[in-house]
Amino acid sequence: MPDEKDTSTPDEGRPRRTARADLRDGLRHIVHDRVLRPLAIAMALADLGFVGPMNLGLTLLAREQG
Repeated sequence: MPDEKDTSTPDEGRPRRTARADLRDGLRHIVHDRVLRPLAIAMALADLGFVGPMNLGLTLLAREQG
C-alpha cells in the first residue's frame, strides 16, 4: 500500500463540459434508445396537456378568492 493519499479529484485532467453539450448528449441517447424515446414523448405530451389547464385553474381560483 502506498503511504501517500490520493488527493486528486475525479474530474482532474478532463476538460470541462458545458451544459449544452451534456443536454445534447442526453437527447441523443434518448433518441437512439427504443424504450426511452416513447417514454419521453409520452411524458412530454402528458406534461403539455396538464400544465395549461392547471395554470388556468389556478388563475380562476385566485380570481375567485380575491
